[in-house]
Amino acid sequence: MPDLSQFLTAQTLAVVATLGALLTALVNYHQGRIAARAHKAQIYLEFSARYNAPEIAVALQALVDWRRQHGDAFAEIFRVQFQAQDPAAVQINFHRRTVNAYFIDVATAYRAGVVSRAFAKLAIDHPGASVWRYIADPMSIALYENSESDWLPLLLKIDRHFGARGLF
Repeated sequence: MPDLSQFLTAQTLAVVATLGALLTALVNYHQGRIAARAHKAQIYLEFSARYNAPEIAVALQALVDWRRQHGDAFAEIFRVQFQAQDPAAVQINFHRRTVNAYFIDVATAYRAGVVSRAFAKLAIDHPGASVWRYIADPMSIALYENSESDWLPLLLKIDRHFGARGLF
């Protein structure tokens, strides 16, 4: 039968081991939170770099110019000219797809649970949102002969003021 000192030593060692395991778990939890924040920051920087790329600026301006040049019938004119493979319509389609890709990728990441609503709202709160909402998306609707936008309801769920202010 062990004596009292051996019993107390064994209990002390068990308590120390338990505290060590608890401390290790707390450190791991904290490191996980730091890593998660760093990952979110990296995703935001990637979206920010995409939006701030020269291609987006060129595409946004080209879409605004197309809209101004063709008036209220801009989307239908685009559809007809694109189907006829008019070079100007083919070029503006490239710009439409460039702008679409950014906003749809944010919406897709939100829908998939990759980013939070707050993150997605920050990522779509750009002056170009109005160009997507009032020019690029109507052109997509016309091109694919949809009756309404597939993405606008989701973007409005992220930010009810999506596209209400901006370049157009």
